[in-house]
Amino acid sequence: MKLTYRPGIDGLRAIAKLKNIRITLFTNNLRGVSCLKYLINKKVQINNVVISKKNLNPKVIVFLNKNKIKYSTIKNKKILDKTELGLICGFPHIFKEFQFNIPKYGLINLHAGKLPKYRGGSPLNWQIINNEKYFGISVIKIDKGIDTGDIIFEKKFKLLNRYKIEDLHRIANNFFPRLLYKSIFKIISGKKLKKQDKNKANYFRQRKPEDSLINPTEITFKKLTLLLRAMSNLYPSPYIIHKDKKIIIKKIKISKSNLNFKNENILISSNKIFLKLKDKIIKIIKGRSVTRCPKQPCLFN
Repeated sequence: MKLTYRPGIDGLRAIAKLKNIRITLFTNNLRGVSCLKYLINKKVQINNVVISKKNLNPKVIVFLNKNKIKYSTIKNKKILDKTELGLICGFPHIFKEFQFNIPKYGLINLHAGKLPKYRGGSPLNWQIINNEKYFGISVIKIDKGIDTGDIIFEKKFKLLNRYKIEDLHRIANNFFPRLLYKSIFKIISGKKLKKQDKNKANYFRQRKPEDSLINPTEITFKKLTLLLRAMSNLYPSPYIIHKDKKIIIKKIKISKSNLNFKNENILISSNKIFLKLKDKIIKIIKGRSVTRCPKQPCLFN
């Protein structure tokens, strides 16, 4: 899949105009690193890089230091006074109305969800959990609402059954830099943007570790499979609490064994763990069992 920007006359004017625009990039994860690399390669002058220590990926600092790129933290409240266009590339800070109105061209945000259906937090995770046939990413201009701004560019991809959350991040981080590059020129050229249909809006909350706690009696095999793909190795895996142990689930398969669960939904036999779900009996084939306050995790096969 190729996404190439070929500027027309307006685009060429925008390229010339871009050289005099002060741009600040805000990030604290690898999405921002991907965008920064791409924009630097395209000779786009980034005047400031701003990080947030909240959920900061250490690889961001490694990249910035290695490439001798100066950066500051979000605590520098005067940074927007020196900004004409802000690029939000994986950044946890929510900007207030007086802030996003300071830059001449506003703030552009990269949102990893189709809008307006997937406003809010953890959009890539939710798109897997909800078993969507396609997942989308959007570039929007920030306004006073949460993910309510006008859409500058958007793109959708097939959500294959084999895709896990890391695959969606890889695809999103591959395409976001190119969409951002196109968006910069669309914004400074004054092109008309796409309004969101508020009647189709839906909000999802940021997922927390405790959201991965499952109740076997209330979850189907399909739903658990989707949850495993949505969490994978990047987020807290699904788990259950049994007596004094937290049993973390990494991989499952349907069990055809004739098992006697008695009055419980979990059966532990010969170091094997089985769960009686809403519709199937499964065997946990990869995971680990830990105490509530573990000293040494206990692995099982």
